[in-house]
Amino acid sequence: MNRKKKNSAVKCKRCGRCCVVKIGNEWRACPYLLQYWDGKTRCMIYPHRIGVIVAPKQDCDYRENRAYNIPGCPYNKPGQPIHENYKNK
Repeated sequence: MNRKKKNSAVKCKRCGRCCVVKIGNEWRACPYLLQYWDGKTRCMIYPHRIGVIVAPKQDCDYRENRAYNIPGCPYNKPGQPIHENYKNK
């Protein structure tokens, strides 16, 4: 992992909000996401997740490469829209 990606991983709160996939018209947790009782999450394929197909027509990528914001996420960028799953919530 290069220095930029390693440093940016430190920002992650492990909330799992960005680990959602759309199946049909419904948003669901990624099938590789483990959810713990304390609200923390862990990706079962984290070391090799980039480029893995996690749902039809959806692959895993670095969070900072996604063009949307998620409430409370440290990777949010000004001016980007809220992720479709979190609108009206």
